[in-house]
Amino acid sequence: MIFLLQPPRQHRRISGGYRYNSELGKRLQAERRGRVVDIPAERLARELPVLAEDHPGCVLVLDSLYIGASEPPEVLANLDGSVETRLLLHYLPSQNPRLSEDERERTAAREAAWIHAVDGVIATSFHTAAAIRGLREAEVARPGMESLFQHAPATRSPSEILTVIAIANLMPEKGQEEVARAVASSGVESARLVLIGDDSLDPEYTRAVEKAAHGIDLEHKGILEPEEVSRELRSADLFVSASAYESYGMATAEAVALGVPVVTYRTGEADHWIQDGENGYLVEPLRFEDLAKRVSQLLKDPVRLRSLPTCPPPAFPTWDDTFLHFVSASQKPRRSHSGPDRSESGVRLYSHCDLPTAHGVFRVDVYRAESEGESLLISMGDLSHGPPPFVRVHSECFTGEVLHSLKCDCREQLLMAMQIIGERRRGAIVYLRQEGRGIGLGNKILAYAEQAKGADTVEANHILGFPTDLRDFSTAAAILKEKQAMRIELNTNNPDKIESLKAHGIIIERVRASTSETNPHNVDYLKTKFQSLGHLGLASSLAPPDETPEK
Repeated sequence: MIFLLQPPRQHRRISGGYRYNSELGKRLQAERRGRVVDIPAERLARELPVLAEDHPGCVLVLDSLYIGASEPPEVLANLDGSVETRLLLHYLPSQNPRLSEDERERTAAREAAWIHAVDGVIATSFHTAAAIRGLREAEVARPGMESLFQHAPATRSPSEILTVIAIANLMPEKGQEEVARAVASSGVESARLVLIGDDSLDPEYTRAVEKAAHGIDLEHKGILEPEEVSRELRSADLFVSASAYESYGMATAEAVALGVPVVTYRTGEADHWIQDGENGYLVEPLRFEDLAKRVSQLLKDPVRLRSLPTCPPPAFPTWDDTFLHFVSASQKPRRSHSGPDRSESGVRLYSHCDLPTAHGVFRVDVYRAESEGESLLISMGDLSHGPPPFVRVHSECFTGEVLHSLKCDCREQLLMAMQIIGERRRGAIVYLRQEGRGIGLGNKILAYAEQAKGADTVEANHILGFPTDLRDFSTAAAILKEKQAMRIELNTNNPDKIESLKAHGIIIERVRASTSETNPHNVDYLKTKFQSLGHLGLASSLAPPDETPEK
Protein backbone atom coordinates (compact mmCIF):
# COMPACT_ATOMS: atom_id res chain seq x y z
CA MET A 1 0.00 0.00 0.00
CA ILE A 2 1.12 3.53 -0.81
CA PHE A 3 -0.09 6.36 1.41
CA LEU A 4 0.45 9.86 0.01
CA LEU A 5 0.51 12.19 3.02
CA GLN A 6 -0.22 15.90 2.74
CA PRO A 7 -1.18 18.77 5.08
CA PRO A 8 -4.93 19.52 4.82
CA ARG A 9 -5.43 22.17 2.17
CA GLN A 10 -6.73 25.59 3.04
CA HIS A 11 -10.22 26.62 1.94
CA ARG A 12 -10.49 26.36 -1.88
CA ARG A 13 -6.71 26.34 -2.20
CA ILE A 14 -5.69 24.06 -5.05
CA SER A 15 -2.06 24.58 -5.98
CA GLY A 16 -0.35 22.41 -8.56
CA GLY A 17 0.91 20.18 -5.74
CA TYR A 18 -2.56 19.47 -4.35
CA ARG A 19 -3.86 18.86 -7.84
CA TYR A 20 -1.03 16.39 -8.49
CA ASN A 21 -1.80 14.52 -5.28
CA SER A 22 -5.51 14.47 -6.05
CA GLU A 23 -4.99 12.93 -9.49
CA LEU A 24 -2.70 10.21 -8.13
CA GLY A 25 -5.03 9.62 -5.18
CA LYS A 26 -7.88 8.80 -7.56
CA ARG A 27 -5.76 6.15 -9.26
CA LEU A 28 -4.37 4.73 -6.02
CA GLN A 29 -7.91 4.18 -4.76
CA ALA A 30 -9.26 2.90 -8.08
CA GLU A 31 -6.57 0.21 -8.16
CA ARG A 32 -6.79 -0.38 -4.38
CA ARG A 33 -3.11 0.38 -4.01
CA GLY A 34 -3.40 3.17 -1.46
CA ARG A 35 -4.86 6.64 -0.93
CA VAL A 36 -4.16 10.26 -0.04
CA VAL A 37 -4.17 10.95 3.72
CA ASP A 38 -4.51 14.45 5.18
CA ILE A 39 -2.34 14.83 8.29
CA PRO A 40 -1.46 18.21 9.83
CA ALA A 41 2.29 18.70 10.30
CA GLU A 42 1.95 18.85 14.07
CA ARG A 43 0.33 15.38 14.11
CA LEU A 44 2.86 13.54 11.90
CA ALA A 45 4.85 12.17 14.86
CA ARG A 46 1.66 10.53 16.27
CA GLU A 47 0.04 9.40 13.02
CA LEU A 48 3.02 7.83 11.21
CA PRO A 49 3.54 4.94 13.69
CA VAL A 50 -0.19 4.17 13.59
CA LEU A 51 -0.19 3.90 9.79
CA ALA A 52 2.95 1.78 9.89
CA GLU A 53 1.49 -0.58 12.49
CA ASP A 54 -1.86 -0.93 10.72
CA HIS A 55 -0.25 -1.47 7.31
CA PRO A 56 3.06 -3.35 7.62
CA GLY A 57 5.13 -3.19 4.46
CA CYS A 58 3.49 0.03 3.27
CA VAL A 59 5.21 3.03 1.67
CA LEU A 60 4.65 6.46 3.24
CA VAL A 61 5.12 9.32 0.75
CA LEU A 62 5.31 12.73 2.46
CA ASP A 63 4.48 15.91 0.56
CA SER A 64 7.10 18.69 0.37
CA LEU A 65 4.68 21.11 2.04
CA TYR A 66 5.77 19.54 5.32
CA ILE A 67 9.26 20.99 4.79
CA GLY A 68 7.95 24.51 5.20
CA ALA A 69 6.09 23.61 8.38
CA SER A 70 8.48 21.57 10.49
CA GLU A 71 11.68 19.61 10.91
CA PRO A 72 11.41 15.91 9.99
CA PRO A 73 9.93 14.01 12.94
CA GLU A 74 12.33 11.68 14.75
CA VAL A 75 9.83 8.88 14.30
CA LEU A 76 10.94 8.54 10.68
CA ALA A 77 14.13 6.89 11.90
CA ASN A 78 12.25 4.53 14.21
CA LEU A 79 9.54 3.10 11.97
CA ASP A 80 9.17 -0.61 11.51
CA GLY A 81 11.89 -1.87 9.17
CA SER A 82 9.35 -3.14 6.66
CA VAL A 83 7.91 0.36 6.15
CA GLU A 84 9.64 2.64 3.66
CA THR A 85 9.37 6.41 3.33
CA ARG A 86 9.64 8.80 0.41
CA LEU A 87 9.68 12.58 0.15
CA LEU A 88 7.61 13.98 -2.73
CA LEU A 89 9.24 17.22 -3.89
CA HIS A 90 6.84 19.51 -5.74
CA TYR A 91 9.16 22.44 -5.16
CA LEU A 92 12.06 23.59 -2.99
CA PRO A 93 10.99 26.21 -0.42
CA SER A 94 14.56 27.55 -0.25
CA GLN A 95 14.22 28.86 -3.81
CA ASN A 96 11.58 31.40 -2.76
CA PRO A 97 13.06 34.82 -3.74
CA ARG A 98 11.26 36.48 -0.80
CA LEU A 99 13.56 34.80 1.71
CA SER A 100 16.45 36.63 3.31
CA GLU A 101 19.84 34.93 3.15
CA ASP A 102 19.49 33.75 6.74
CA GLU A 103 16.01 32.38 6.05
CA ARG A 104 17.26 30.70 2.88
CA GLU A 105 20.09 28.97 4.75
CA ARG A 106 17.74 27.73 7.46
CA THR A 107 15.21 26.50 4.91
CA ALA A 108 17.89 24.75 2.84
CA ALA A 109 19.16 23.03 6.00
CA ARG A 110 15.62 21.85 6.79
CA GLU A 111 15.26 20.55 3.20
CA ALA A 112 18.51 18.61 3.54
CA ALA A 113 17.34 17.13 6.86
CA TRP A 114 14.12 15.89 5.25
CA ILE A 115 15.94 14.53 2.18
CA HIS A 116 18.30 12.49 4.37
CA ALA A 117 15.57 11.37 6.80
CA VAL A 118 13.60 9.39 4.19
CA ASP A 119 14.44 6.26 2.21
CA GLY A 120 14.03 7.90 -1.18
CA VAL A 121 13.01 11.05 -3.01
CA ILE A 122 10.48 11.55 -5.81
CA ALA A 123 10.65 14.84 -7.70
CA THR A 124 7.85 16.17 -9.89
CA SER A 125 10.31 17.82 -12.30
CA PHE A 126 13.77 17.22 -13.70
CA HIS A 127 14.58 20.78 -12.58
CA THR A 128 14.04 19.88 -8.92
CA ALA A 129 15.83 16.54 -9.26
CA ALA A 130 18.90 18.35 -10.61
CA ALA A 131 18.77 20.96 -7.85
CA ILE A 132 19.15 18.34 -5.08
CA ARG A 133 21.64 16.14 -6.86
CA GLY A 134 24.41 17.04 -4.43
CA LEU A 135 22.27 15.62 -1.61
CA ARG A 136 20.39 12.69 -3.11
CA GLU A 137 19.37 11.04 -6.35
CA ALA A 138 15.67 11.54 -7.06
CA GLU A 139 13.26 9.55 -9.19
CA VAL A 140 11.12 11.77 -11.43
CA ALA A 141 7.35 11.55 -11.97
CA ARG A 142 6.25 14.69 -13.82
CA PRO A 143 2.63 15.91 -13.70
CA GLY A 144 0.37 14.68 -16.43
CA MET A 145 -2.11 16.53 -18.62
CA GLU A 146 -5.83 16.03 -18.90
CA SER A 147 -6.91 14.62 -22.25
CA LEU A 148 -8.55 17.91 -23.19
CA PHE A 149 -5.10 19.54 -23.19
CA GLN A 150 -3.50 17.02 -25.50
CA HIS A 151 -4.40 18.72 -28.77
CA ALA A 152 -4.10 22.45 -29.22
CA PRO A 153 -6.63 24.14 -31.51
CA ALA A 154 -5.32 24.53 -35.06
CA THR A 155 -6.17 28.22 -35.01
CA ARG A 156 -7.41 30.67 -32.41
CA SER A 157 -10.04 33.13 -33.57
CA PRO A 158 -9.36 36.73 -32.52
CA SER A 159 -11.90 37.87 -29.93
CA GLU A 160 -13.50 41.29 -29.54
CA ILE A 161 -11.99 41.66 -26.06
CA LEU A 162 -8.25 41.04 -25.80
CA THR A 163 -7.79 39.01 -22.61
CA VAL A 164 -4.52 38.67 -20.71
CA ILE A 165 -4.46 36.12 -17.91
CA ALA A 166 -1.75 36.13 -15.23
CA ILE A 167 -1.45 33.35 -12.68
CA ALA A 168 0.64 33.93 -9.55
CA ASN A 169 0.05 35.03 -6.00
CA LEU A 170 -0.12 38.83 -5.74
CA MET A 171 3.16 40.08 -4.34
CA PRO A 172 5.77 42.68 -5.32
CA GLU A 173 8.32 39.94 -6.15
CA LYS A 174 6.13 38.67 -9.03
CA GLY A 175 5.64 41.80 -11.15
CA GLN A 176 1.85 42.03 -11.57
CA GLU A 177 1.98 45.80 -11.13
CA GLU A 178 4.29 46.16 -14.14
CA VAL A 179 2.15 43.77 -16.19
CA ALA A 180 -1.01 45.73 -15.34
CA ARG A 181 0.68 48.97 -16.34
CA ALA A 182 1.84 47.39 -19.64
CA VAL A 183 -1.70 46.25 -20.50
CA ALA A 184 -3.20 49.62 -19.54
CA SER A 185 -0.67 51.57 -21.62
CA SER A 186 -0.83 49.31 -24.68
CA GLY A 187 -3.49 51.43 -26.36
CA VAL A 188 -5.85 48.45 -26.77
CA GLU A 189 -9.29 49.87 -26.01
CA SER A 190 -10.92 46.54 -25.16
CA ALA A 191 -8.12 45.03 -23.07
CA ARG A 192 -8.98 42.85 -20.08
CA LEU A 193 -6.57 41.63 -17.39
CA VAL A 194 -7.50 38.63 -15.26
CA LEU A 195 -5.39 37.89 -12.17
CA ILE A 196 -5.60 34.41 -10.66
CA GLY A 197 -3.91 33.66 -7.34
CA ASP A 198 -3.92 34.36 -3.62
CA ASP A 199 -4.75 37.85 -2.43
CA SER A 200 -1.70 39.91 -1.63
CA LEU A 201 -0.42 39.85 1.93
CA ASP A 202 0.32 43.53 1.34
CA PRO A 203 -2.92 45.54 0.79
CA GLU A 204 -0.88 48.46 -0.50
CA TYR A 205 0.46 46.27 -3.29
CA THR A 206 -3.07 45.25 -4.27
CA ARG A 207 -3.99 48.94 -4.50
CA ALA A 208 -0.84 49.61 -6.56
CA VAL A 209 -1.85 46.90 -9.05
CA GLU A 210 -5.37 48.35 -9.29
CA LYS A 211 -3.96 51.84 -9.86
CA ALA A 212 -1.58 50.56 -12.57
CA ALA A 213 -4.55 48.93 -14.35
CA HIS A 214 -6.49 52.21 -14.55
CA GLY A 215 -8.59 52.39 -17.70
CA ILE A 216 -8.85 48.64 -18.39
CA ASP A 217 -11.13 45.88 -17.18
CA LEU A 218 -9.31 44.28 -14.21
CA GLU A 219 -10.60 41.12 -12.53
CA HIS A 220 -8.91 39.50 -9.55
CA LYS A 221 -10.45 36.05 -9.27
CA GLY A 222 -8.40 34.75 -6.35
CA ILE A 223 -7.91 31.00 -6.01
CA LEU A 224 -9.73 28.84 -8.56
CA GLU A 225 -10.30 25.13 -8.89
CA PRO A 226 -8.39 23.42 -11.76
CA GLU A 227 -11.49 23.20 -13.95
CA GLU A 228 -12.10 26.93 -13.53
CA VAL A 229 -8.48 27.73 -14.44
CA SER A 230 -8.87 25.62 -17.56
CA ARG A 231 -11.95 27.54 -18.64
CA GLU A 232 -10.19 30.84 -18.06
CA LEU A 233 -7.19 29.74 -20.13
CA ARG A 234 -9.44 28.87 -23.05
CA SER A 235 -10.61 32.48 -23.21
CA ALA A 236 -7.08 33.93 -23.05
CA ASP A 237 -5.29 35.71 -25.89
CA LEU A 238 -2.06 35.85 -23.85
CA PHE A 239 -0.95 33.98 -20.75
CA VAL A 240 1.57 35.48 -18.33
CA SER A 241 3.20 33.40 -15.60
CA ALA A 242 4.82 35.49 -12.89
CA SER A 243 5.75 32.58 -10.66
CA ALA A 244 9.37 33.21 -9.74
CA TYR A 245 10.41 29.78 -8.45
CA GLU A 246 8.26 27.09 -10.04
CA SER A 247 9.72 23.63 -10.37
CA TYR A 248 7.49 22.53 -13.25
CA GLY A 249 4.98 25.11 -14.51
CA MET A 250 1.69 23.25 -14.83
CA ALA A 251 -0.41 26.25 -15.89
CA THR A 252 2.26 27.24 -18.43
CA ALA A 253 2.18 23.74 -19.90
CA GLU A 254 -1.62 23.87 -20.09
CA ALA A 255 -1.53 27.22 -21.88
CA VAL A 256 0.95 25.84 -24.43
CA ALA A 257 -1.24 22.77 -24.96
CA LEU A 258 -4.21 25.03 -25.65
CA GLY A 259 -2.29 27.10 -28.18
CA VAL A 260 -2.19 30.24 -26.03
CA PRO A 261 0.94 32.44 -26.42
CA VAL A 262 2.94 32.62 -23.19
CA VAL A 263 5.23 35.16 -21.58
CA THR A 264 6.93 33.67 -18.53
CA TYR A 265 9.94 33.79 -16.32
CA ARG A 266 12.59 31.22 -17.19
CA THR A 267 11.87 29.00 -14.18
CA GLY A 268 11.37 25.29 -13.65
CA GLU A 269 10.75 23.54 -16.95
CA ALA A 270 9.41 26.59 -18.80
CA ASP A 271 12.15 26.26 -21.41
CA HIS A 272 10.81 22.79 -22.22
CA TRP A 273 7.35 24.14 -23.04
CA ILE A 274 8.34 27.46 -24.60
CA GLN A 275 10.39 27.86 -27.75
CA ASP A 276 11.45 31.48 -27.42
CA GLY A 277 9.96 33.56 -30.22
CA GLU A 278 7.83 30.71 -31.59
CA ASN A 279 5.05 30.12 -29.09
CA GLY A 280 5.98 32.67 -26.47
CA TYR A 281 8.84 34.45 -24.75
CA LEU A 282 11.05 33.67 -21.78
CA VAL A 283 12.55 36.34 -19.53
CA GLU A 284 14.88 36.03 -16.57
CA PRO A 285 13.23 35.68 -13.13
CA LEU A 286 12.41 38.90 -11.27
CA ARG A 287 13.08 41.04 -14.36
CA PHE A 288 9.69 42.77 -14.09
CA GLU A 289 10.50 45.35 -16.75
CA ASP A 290 11.41 42.65 -19.28
CA LEU A 291 8.20 40.75 -18.52
CA ALA A 292 6.12 43.91 -18.99
CA LYS A 293 8.03 44.88 -22.14
CA ARG A 294 7.23 41.58 -23.84
CA VAL A 295 3.56 41.87 -22.87
CA SER A 296 3.39 45.42 -24.21
CA GLN A 297 5.11 44.49 -27.50
CA LEU A 298 2.66 41.67 -28.16
CA LEU A 299 -0.45 43.69 -27.33
CA LYS A 300 0.66 46.44 -29.68
CA ASP A 301 1.24 43.91 -32.48
CA PRO A 302 -1.89 41.71 -32.65
CA VAL A 303 -0.74 40.08 -35.90
CA ARG A 304 2.41 38.87 -34.18
CA LEU A 305 0.42 37.81 -31.13
CA ARG A 306 -1.88 35.61 -33.22
CA SER A 307 1.04 34.11 -35.15
CA LEU A 308 2.94 32.94 -32.07
CA PRO A 309 1.37 29.51 -31.45
CA THR A 310 3.25 28.00 -34.43
CA CYS A 311 5.64 25.83 -32.45
CA PRO A 312 4.56 22.18 -32.27
CA PRO A 313 3.29 21.37 -28.78
CA PRO A 314 5.73 19.19 -26.80
CA ALA A 315 4.87 15.63 -25.91
CA PHE A 316 2.86 16.00 -22.71
CA PRO A 317 2.87 13.14 -20.19
CA THR A 318 -0.53 11.74 -19.29
CA TRP A 319 -1.69 11.26 -15.71
CA ASP A 320 -1.61 7.52 -16.31
CA ASP A 321 2.08 7.85 -17.25
CA THR A 322 2.63 9.92 -14.11
CA PHE A 323 0.94 7.30 -11.97
CA LEU A 324 3.13 4.50 -13.36
CA HIS A 325 6.30 6.53 -12.70
CA PHE A 326 5.10 7.43 -9.22
CA VAL A 327 4.30 3.84 -8.25
CA SER A 328 7.59 2.61 -9.69
CA ALA A 329 9.54 5.27 -7.78
CA SER A 330 7.64 4.48 -4.57
CA GLN A 331 8.47 0.79 -4.78
CA LYS A 332 12.16 1.04 -5.71
CA PRO A 333 14.51 -0.56 -3.14
CA ARG A 334 15.55 1.46 -0.11
CA ARG A 335 18.40 3.83 -0.86
CA SER A 336 21.52 4.58 1.13
CA HIS A 337 21.70 7.67 3.34
CA SER A 338 25.45 8.02 2.85
CA GLY A 339 25.29 10.63 0.10
CA PRO A 340 24.32 10.95 -3.53
CA ASP A 341 24.09 7.87 -5.73
CA ARG A 342 26.73 7.44 -8.40
CA SER A 343 24.69 6.18 -11.33
CA GLU A 344 26.62 7.72 -14.21
CA SER A 345 29.51 6.03 -15.95
CA GLY A 346 32.83 7.24 -14.57
CA VAL A 347 34.90 8.88 -17.30
CA ARG A 348 38.61 9.63 -17.45
CA LEU A 349 40.55 11.84 -19.84
CA TYR A 350 42.74 9.65 -22.09
CA SER A 351 44.23 12.10 -24.61
CA HIS A 352 43.83 15.61 -26.00
CA CYS A 353 45.16 17.98 -28.65
CA ASP A 354 44.43 21.25 -30.44
CA LEU A 355 42.83 20.65 -33.84
CA PRO A 356 42.62 23.34 -36.56
CA THR A 357 39.35 23.26 -38.54
CA ALA A 358 37.52 25.46 -41.02
CA HIS A 359 35.69 26.99 -38.03
CA GLY A 360 38.73 27.66 -35.86
CA VAL A 361 41.07 25.76 -33.57
CA PHE A 362 39.20 23.36 -31.29
CA ARG A 363 40.52 21.41 -28.34
CA VAL A 364 39.68 17.71 -28.68
CA ASP A 365 39.55 15.66 -25.48
CA VAL A 366 39.08 11.90 -25.69
CA TYR A 367 37.41 10.34 -22.66
CA ARG A 368 37.13 6.67 -21.87
CA ALA A 369 34.34 5.12 -19.84
CA GLU A 370 34.52 1.61 -18.45
CA SER A 371 31.49 0.31 -20.31
CA GLU A 372 31.04 2.65 -23.25
CA GLY A 373 34.40 3.01 -25.01
CA GLU A 374 35.55 6.42 -26.17
CA SER A 375 33.68 9.71 -26.29
CA LEU A 376 34.93 13.13 -27.38
CA LEU A 377 34.63 16.68 -26.17
CA ILE A 378 35.24 19.15 -29.01
CA SER A 379 35.46 22.55 -27.37
CA MET A 380 36.60 26.14 -27.57
CA GLY A 381 37.09 28.55 -24.68
CA ASP A 382 36.45 28.22 -20.94
CA LEU A 383 33.20 26.37 -20.24
CA SER A 384 33.21 26.79 -16.46
CA HIS A 385 32.80 30.57 -16.11
CA GLY A 386 30.63 33.26 -17.63
CA PRO A 387 27.27 32.81 -19.36
CA PRO A 388 26.05 29.26 -20.01
CA PRO A 389 28.10 27.93 -22.95
CA PHE A 390 26.54 26.69 -26.18
CA VAL A 391 26.65 22.86 -26.09
CA ARG A 392 25.56 20.20 -28.53
CA VAL A 393 25.42 16.54 -27.44
CA HIS A 394 25.84 14.73 -30.75
CA SER A 395 25.61 11.04 -31.58
CA GLU A 396 27.92 9.56 -34.21
CA CYS A 397 26.55 9.14 -37.73
CA PHE A 398 29.04 7.47 -40.10
CA THR A 399 26.64 7.49 -43.04
CA GLY A 400 25.89 11.19 -42.75
CA GLU A 401 29.19 12.61 -41.54
CA VAL A 402 31.59 10.48 -43.62
CA LEU A 403 29.53 9.36 -46.61
CA HIS A 404 27.43 12.56 -46.76
CA SER A 405 24.21 10.56 -46.87
CA LEU A 406 21.11 12.56 -47.74
CA LYS A 407 18.86 10.35 -45.58
CA CYS A 408 19.41 12.34 -42.37
CA ASP A 409 20.40 15.77 -41.04
CA CYS A 410 23.18 14.69 -38.66
CA ARG A 411 26.13 16.15 -40.59
CA GLU A 412 24.26 19.40 -41.10
CA GLN A 413 23.58 19.71 -37.36
CA LEU A 414 27.19 18.91 -36.45
CA LEU A 415 28.66 21.48 -38.85
CA MET A 416 26.17 24.13 -37.77
CA ALA A 417 27.17 23.59 -34.13
CA MET A 418 30.86 23.95 -35.04
CA GLN A 419 30.10 27.14 -36.94
CA ILE A 420 28.19 28.67 -34.00
CA ILE A 421 30.98 27.77 -31.56
CA GLY A 422 33.58 29.19 -33.94
CA GLU A 423 31.66 32.47 -34.23
CA ARG A 424 31.21 32.75 -30.46
CA ARG A 425 34.75 31.50 -29.71
CA ARG A 426 33.23 29.44 -26.92
CA GLY A 427 31.19 26.27 -26.61
CA ALA A 428 31.42 22.51 -26.94
CA ILE A 429 30.22 19.41 -28.76
CA VAL A 430 30.05 16.18 -26.77
CA TYR A 431 30.45 13.49 -29.43
CA LEU A 432 29.10 10.08 -28.40
CA ARG A 433 29.76 6.85 -30.29
CA GLN A 434 26.09 5.84 -30.44
CA GLU A 435 25.47 5.11 -34.11
CA GLY A 436 21.90 4.64 -35.26
CA ARG A 437 20.30 5.83 -31.98
CA GLY A 438 22.42 3.22 -30.19
CA ILE A 439 21.89 0.10 -32.33
CA GLY A 440 25.28 0.25 -34.12
CA LEU A 441 26.30 0.73 -37.73
CA GLY A 442 25.52 -2.78 -38.97
CA ASN A 443 22.01 -2.74 -37.53
CA LYS A 444 21.51 0.80 -38.80
CA ILE A 445 22.16 -0.45 -42.34
CA LEU A 446 19.63 -3.25 -41.73
CA ALA A 447 17.19 -0.57 -40.59
CA TYR A 448 17.83 1.39 -43.79
CA ALA A 449 16.94 -1.74 -45.75
CA GLU A 450 13.63 -1.94 -43.87
CA GLN A 451 13.00 1.73 -44.64
CA ALA A 452 13.49 0.97 -48.32
CA LYS A 453 10.56 -1.45 -47.98
CA GLY A 454 8.31 1.32 -46.57
CA ALA A 455 8.99 1.44 -42.82
CA ASP A 456 9.81 4.75 -41.15
CA THR A 457 12.90 5.12 -38.94
CA VAL A 458 11.02 4.17 -35.75
CA GLU A 459 9.18 1.23 -37.31
CA ALA A 460 12.44 -0.09 -38.77
CA ASN A 461 14.03 -0.29 -35.31
CA HIS A 462 10.97 -2.11 -33.99
CA ILE A 463 10.99 -4.59 -36.89
CA LEU A 464 14.58 -5.47 -35.98
CA GLY A 465 13.60 -5.99 -32.34
CA PHE A 466 15.10 -2.76 -30.96
CA PRO A 467 13.36 -0.04 -28.96
CA THR A 468 12.92 3.38 -30.55
CA ASP A 469 16.09 4.77 -28.96
CA LEU A 470 18.84 2.96 -27.06
CA ARG A 471 21.05 5.96 -26.40
CA ASP A 472 22.29 6.93 -22.95
CA PHE A 473 23.40 10.51 -22.26
CA SER A 474 24.84 9.96 -18.76
CA THR A 475 28.39 9.94 -20.17
CA ALA A 476 27.76 13.32 -21.79
CA ALA A 477 26.64 14.69 -18.42
CA ALA A 478 29.73 13.23 -16.72
CA ILE A 479 32.05 14.86 -19.29
CA LEU A 480 30.34 18.25 -18.91
CA LYS A 481 30.73 17.98 -15.14
CA GLU A 482 34.43 17.19 -15.56
CA LYS A 483 34.69 20.51 -17.38
CA GLN A 484 32.54 22.20 -14.71
CA ALA A 485 29.97 23.08 -17.36
CA MET A 486 26.98 22.58 -15.06
CA ARG A 487 24.76 25.25 -16.67
CA ILE A 488 24.49 25.21 -20.45
CA GLU A 489 22.62 26.43 -23.51
CA LEU A 490 21.71 23.14 -25.17
CA ASN A 491 21.46 22.80 -28.94
CA THR A 492 18.91 20.06 -29.62
CA ASN A 493 15.45 19.24 -30.91
CA ASN A 494 15.19 16.09 -28.81
CA PRO A 495 13.04 16.39 -25.64
CA ASP A 496 14.39 13.09 -24.27
CA LYS A 497 17.95 14.44 -24.44
CA ILE A 498 16.87 17.53 -22.51
CA GLU A 499 15.22 15.46 -19.80
CA SER A 500 18.11 12.98 -19.55
CA LEU A 501 20.76 15.66 -19.09
CA LYS A 502 18.61 17.42 -16.49
CA ALA A 503 18.10 14.15 -14.62
CA HIS A 504 21.88 13.71 -14.51
CA GLY A 505 22.43 17.09 -12.92
CA ILE A 506 23.02 19.42 -15.87
CA ILE A 507 21.07 22.66 -15.59
CA ILE A 508 19.78 23.72 -19.01
CA GLU A 509 19.34 27.47 -18.95
CA ARG A 510 17.93 27.60 -22.46
CA VAL A 511 17.39 25.38 -25.49
CA ARG A 512 18.41 26.36 -29.01
CA ALA A 513 16.60 24.26 -31.58
CA SER A 514 18.24 23.05 -34.79
CA THR A 515 16.67 23.68 -38.18
CA SER A 516 17.33 21.34 -41.08
CA GLU A 517 17.10 21.61 -44.84
CA THR A 518 14.75 19.08 -46.36
CA ASN A 519 15.41 17.04 -49.50
CA PRO A 520 13.46 14.22 -51.19
CA HIS A 521 15.50 11.64 -49.25
CA ASN A 522 15.16 12.96 -45.70
CA VAL A 523 11.77 14.67 -45.58
CA ASP A 524 9.98 11.54 -44.31
CA TYR A 525 12.74 10.99 -41.72
CA LEU A 526 12.35 14.55 -40.43
CA LYS A 527 8.57 14.19 -40.34
CA THR A 528 8.92 11.05 -38.22
CA LYS A 529 11.27 12.79 -35.79
CA PHE A 530 8.79 15.67 -35.55
CA GLN A 531 5.54 13.70 -35.36
CA SER A 532 6.56 10.47 -33.59
CA LEU A 533 9.54 11.49 -31.49
CA GLY A 534 8.41 14.99 -30.54
CA HIS A 535 11.55 16.69 -31.88
CA LEU A 536 11.20 20.44 -31.53
CA GLY A 537 12.37 23.08 -33.97
CA LEU A 538 11.43 21.22 -37.15
CA ALA A 539 8.10 22.96 -37.81
CA SER A 540 9.58 25.66 -40.04
CA SER A 541 11.60 23.09 -42.01
CA LEU A 542 8.52 20.98 -42.75
CA ALA A 543 5.97 23.74 -43.40
CA PRO A 544 4.99 24.37 -47.05
CA PRO A 545 6.66 27.49 -48.50
CA ASP A 546 3.49 29.57 -48.25
CA GLU A 547 2.85 28.48 -44.65
CA THR A 548 6.29 29.02 -43.14
CA PRO A 549 5.71 30.36 -39.60
CA GLU A 550 6.74 33.94 -38.95
CA LYS A 551 9.93 34.43 -36.95
